[in-house]
Amino acid sequence: MTISQETPRVSSLIPSLNQVLVSNSDAVFSYKIFSEPNLLESGLKEAAAANGVFYKSLEARRGAALAPLGYAEESNSRLTTIVVPSYASPDLLSTFAEKYNNNKNFLFSVAALGYDSNNGVISNNYVDAFDTASRLGSVLITPINYKELSTVSKFATVVGKFVDDIKLTTLLYDGTSYTRSQFSTVLEPAQLANIQEPISFQDALTSFNLSEFEYLGDSTPEILFVTYGSLESELFTSVMQQSQTKKIGLISVRIPLPFNYEKFVSLIPSSVKKVVVVSQSRNTNIPSSGLLNDHISIALFRYLKSTGALKLPKIENFSFDTSFVWSTNVVIKIISSFISDFTFNGQQTDSKSYSFWSADNNKLFSTPASLVNSIAESSADLESVIREKYDNVTGSGIYQAQWTVTTNRDLLLPISNLDSVDLSIVTDLHILNYYDITSQLNENGVIVISLPISEDDYKVLDFTKQETFTDVLKIPTTFLTNIKEKSLNLVIVNSNKEALDNDIITKGIFWKYSFNYTVAQSVKLIGATLGDSMIASDIFSVLKEALETDVWEINATAIPLIKKPQDDGSTVQNQDEDLEMKDTYLEAPALLATFNETSFRPNEYHVSNSSGEINQISTSSIAEISKRLTFREAYGTTTELRPDLSMKTFVIKVKENRRVTPEDYDRYIFNIEFDIKGTGLKYDIGEALGIHARNDSAKVNEFLAYYGLDPKEIVLVPNKDDNSILEARTVFQAFVENLDIFGKPPKKFYEALIPFAQDEKDKDKLTNLISPAGASELKVYQDEEFFTYADIFEEFPSVRPAVTDLVSLIAPLKRREYSIASSQKVHPNEIHLLIVVVDWVDKRGRKRFGQASKYISELPVGAELVVSVKPSVMKLPQSPLQPVIMSGLGTGLAPFKAIVEEKMWQKQQGMDIGEVYLFLGSRHKREEYLYGELWEAYKDAGIITHIGAAFSRDQDYKIYIQDRIKEVLSDLKEAMIAKQGTFYLCGPTWPVPDITNALKDIVEMDAKEKGIKIDLAAAIEDLKETSRYILEVY
Repeated sequence: MTISQETPRVSSLIPSLNQVLVSNSDAVFSYKIFSEPNLLESGLKEAAAANGVFYKSLEARRGAALAPLGYAEESNSRLTTIVVPSYASPDLLSTFAEKYNNNKNFLFSVAALGYDSNNGVISNNYVDAFDTASRLGSVLITPINYKELSTVSKFATVVGKFVDDIKLTTLLYDGTSYTRSQFSTVLEPAQLANIQEPISFQDALTSFNLSEFEYLGDSTPEILFVTYGSLESELFTSVMQQSQTKKIGLISVRIPLPFNYEKFVSLIPSSVKKVVVVSQSRNTNIPSSGLLNDHISIALFRYLKSTGALKLPKIENFSFDTSFVWSTNVVIKIISSFISDFTFNGQQTDSKSYSFWSADNNKLFSTPASLVNSIAESSADLESVIREKYDNVTGSGIYQAQWTVTTNRDLLLPISNLDSVDLSIVTDLHILNYYDITSQLNENGVIVISLPISEDDYKVLDFTKQETFTDVLKIPTTFLTNIKEKSLNLVIVNSNKEALDNDIITKGIFWKYSFNYTVAQSVKLIGATLGDSMIASDIFSVLKEALETDVWEINATAIPLIKKPQDDGSTVQNQDEDLEMKDTYLEAPALLATFNETSFRPNEYHVSNSSGEINQISTSSIAEISKRLTFREAYGTTTELRPDLSMKTFVIKVKENRRVTPEDYDRYIFNIEFDIKGTGLKYDIGEALGIHARNDSAKVNEFLAYYGLDPKEIVLVPNKDDNSILEARTVFQAFVENLDIFGKPPKKFYEALIPFAQDEKDKDKLTNLISPAGASELKVYQDEEFFTYADIFEEFPSVRPAVTDLVSLIAPLKRREYSIASSQKVHPNEIHLLIVVVDWVDKRGRKRFGQASKYISELPVGAELVVSVKPSVMKLPQSPLQPVIMSGLGTGLAPFKAIVEEKMWQKQQGMDIGEVYLFLGSRHKREEYLYGELWEAYKDAGIITHIGAAFSRDQDYKIYIQDRIKEVLSDLKEAMIAKQGTFYLCGPTWPVPDITNALKDIVEMDAKEKGIKIDLAAAIEDLKETSRYILEVY
C-alpha cells in the first residue's frame, strides 16, 4: 500500500520536552533504550544542532555515565543534561557515587521505563529512579499530568541551573504512556526568560505557579488518598473530578524529594481519619514498602505534634509493582475498596473513545494514526490523543491503538488502558481467540470485524443462519455470545481487496460509525490523507461500492442463537469425525481483558516455507532457477502472468494508437483501441481500465549500469499476499515491471536510507531532510526538483543498498486507471481509451513525463500489455427514459463517449430514451474538439439532445462549461428535477465548484417556481448520495 506522507497534526510530548532541555542546557547526553533505541531521543540531535549545544548519544551500559561527568569537568558547562530510562539509573548511581565531586550541575531527564521479565511486559519503573535520586541527594520532580510536562520540565531546568544550593535535579515522568501517546495539542516549549541570577527553590516554584503537592477534594474529608506517579495522579484526579462523593480528598505529590513535611502537613484537613498511600513498590508483599511510606509516616507524626490531635489518622497502603496496568476502572475499584458508597458519574458525554486491533504486520496498522491526524485537522474544537501498543508474543504479534476525542479542553484525556470504547475495529479475525475485545465496548457500541471473504463464501452468506458466522466466516462462538449478551452492534466488512482500497474502506467505516458522516464527507477527509495516491472520485467509488455490497450491519438481536452440538447418546460411526466436530465447540481458553504491551515496535518478520526455512528477499543463480523449472513438482513451481498483482489481469493487444491533437499542439492527446477478443475481459459503462505500465527499458539499463547491478541476476521475492510463495524474476525484469524507480519517493524512503549511508555528510543530510528543520528542503526535492528514486541515489553516492534491499525500499509500480471510452454492447471485442501524455519541465530543464501515459502513447499496433478492470459508480440511470446530463473537460469526455454509444444501442433495441445533454470544454476548437465529429453525428441521429461546447480561448472573452449550462437552465431543470435525470462531471477538479453552483442554480430555479425554500448544500449532497450527481474528477 502506498500512501503519501501527510503532515502530522498529532505529536508526542517527547520532542517538546527535549526542546526545553536543549534550549536551557549547555550539553546533552542521551541513553538509547531496548526495542526502540531512539524513543527518548526524538528531536534531540536536531535541536542541539540548531541551538549550538553539545550532544552525544550513548549506549545504556555500565560506565556510560563517565562521558557526561568527564565533559562537565573539562568544560564551563552550567547545566549538563542526561536523558535516560529509569532502568539505567543504577549505572548513574554507581558512577556518580564514585566519581562525582558535587561541583557541577546536572539534570537527569528520566523516563520511568523497564522490562518485567517475569511477566514479559514493558513496565513503568519509578523505583530505580526514585532510589537513585534519593541516594544521590537529587531533587526529584514529577509532573502530575501530561498537560503540565512542558511547564514542569522548564521548572526543572531552572532548578538545575539557577538554584545555587542544588547541584543534582531529576525530572521523572511516565515512560510508556508519555513516549507512546500522540496528542493533538502539545504546548510549545520556550526558552526561559528573565532569570539571570541565582534564586531560591521556593521562588522558582512561585514563578511557575507550582507547589510540591496538589490538593483536590472535599474541604472536610474523612479519607485522604496520596498518589505519586504521573499516570496514577492523573487518573485519580480525573475520577474524583467526575464523582459527587463527599468526604474524600486527594494529594498528588509533584516533588517527593526533598519531601516538604511542613507543606504536606498544612494540606491535611483536621477531619481526616484515614490516609491511603498509593505508590509503587519493589516488593508488594510488604505493604509499607511503597516509595512514599516512610515520608508519609514522618509527616503524620509531625501533623500530630503540630495540630495537637489526640491520635494519628490511620495509614493504609495500596502498593503496586512496576508492571501494574492502570485504567479508570482500576482507580474506581481502588477507591471503592476504601469507600463503600463511592459513586462515579460515568463516561464524559463530550468525549468518545475508540480502539483498533490488527496483526502487527497488517498493512492497515498505520490507519489509526492517519485517522487521528484527520480528526485534528478537521476541527480546531476537537482535542484528541492516541496510544499505540504492541504485543509481540500473543497470536504471533498484535497491534492495538486506542484514541479519545473530546470537545472539552479541560478534560484530561486517558492515556492509560481504556476500559470503555464506543467503536472497535478488528482487522484480523484470529485476535478474537486471544483478547476479549467485547469487554471494553460500551453498551450498544459498535464492533467492526474486517475479514477476507472468498467469492464462493460470498455467494452463500446468509446472516440469519448460525453456519454463516461459525462455519463460513469462522467467527468464534464466544465472541458472538458476548455480542448478544452486551447488545452490541456488529459490522462485518469484506476485506478481500487491494491494500489501498481496504485502507479507504476502513477509514470510511470509522467516519460513518463514529461521526455519522456521509460518503461525500468521508471522501474529503480520506483524500487529504492519500495525497495524490488516488483521486476523489475513485475514493468515492471504492467507498460507496463497499458500503453497498461488502458491509453488513447486524444488530445483536439478529445474530442467531449459537447452538452447541448435544450428546444424545447415539452411536457415531466415524469417531474421528465426531471428535473433530466436538473439538470445534470446546470451551475456549480464558481471553485476555488487558493488553500485554511487550515491545515498542512490531515483530521483525521472517516467513518460513514448508521446510521451515526462512523466506526472505534474496538473490539466486540461473542454475537454481533451472532446477526449480525442471523439477516443478518437487519445488511447487508455477508460472503466472503477474503473481505480484492480486486483481484479475488480462493480456490485450493494441489495435489502433492515434494522436487526435495536431503535431504542433502542446498537448499530446491520443485515442488508443485494444483488441480483447478471446481474453474473457468484460467491462461496463463508467468502469476504468487499469494499465500495468512498464518503465522505459533504456532508462532502466542506464540506471542499473550506473548503480552497478547485474540485470541478469535473479532475485527471489516473497509474494505480497502469501509470503510462503517465492516469486523469481531478473533484476532487469523487477526494475522494468515492478519497481517505481522513476517515481517520486515519500519521506519514509529518505528515512529508510539513513542506515545505508557510508558517508557522514550523506547521513547528516538525510537525517536533516526528515526532521522538522528540513521540511522546506524536502518540499523542494519532492515538489520542485521532482526527484525520483534514481535521482536520489545520484544525490547521495555513498548510499548503496543491496538489490535485496532495493526491492523493499522502492515502491511498486501502481496501475494507472483510465476511464473506458467505449460500450461493450457496441464494441464487443474492443476497448477504447482517450489519454493525454502528462509532461512538464523540471528545475534542471529536463522534460519529464508521466510514466504510464508516456509508455502507453508509444505502444505500437500489435503490442501486448497487462490490464485489469476497475469498477466505478458512474452508472446509467435505471430507466432509459431518465435524462443524462454530462459535463467534461479534455480527456474527461472519455466515459461520455461510452454513455452515448450505450444510449445509441438502447435506441437500436427499440427502447425509448430520455434527453442526452453534453457540455464540454477545451481551449481551442480546432486543436482540441475531442470526438467532435462523433458528437455532431450523434446529435444529427437524435441521440444527443444538446451540445454545449465552451472553447475558452477562441474569442476575446473567456467562456466556460458553467456558462453553457446556464444558457439552457430551464431545459435542464425539467430534465434534472421533473424527469429525475443524472448529472455527470468528469475531468480535472478545478471546475467542480463552478459546475456545482450551476447545478445549484437548477435546483434553486425549481424551488422558486414551487414557492419553497431549500437547503441547496443539503440538496447537492442528497443528489450525490443517490448517485444523481456523479463526479469522476482527478
